[in-house]
Amino acid sequence: MIYLWTVIGVLLGAASLLGMARLLLGPTILDRALAVDVLLASAITGIGAYAAFHRDPTVLPTMLVLAVLGFVSSVSVSRFVARRQRGIDESEGVDQ
Repeated sequence: MIYLWTVIGVLLGAASLLGMARLLLGPTILDRALAVDVLLASAITGIGAYAAFHRDPTVLPTMLVLAVLGFVSSVSVSRFVARRQRGIDESEGVDQ
């Protein structure tokens, strides 16, 4: 059983390293946003593996918070990029 957890740890570590590399080297904001999503998914998976291994359900709210954080950050970045590509000025759409 310990071999399974070792493999899980190695795979999560590799995913985290690759995500960190993309975060640091990514040329566009979308690359960096995807890297943050990969890092959050790795963290959620690691916390889930910890919860399963130790039979500890108290860390599940942390997983939920990280999942919501990942969703909100993805939506925020996509809205920012969509507005930027359309060339919408921030002052447009504000009721006066």
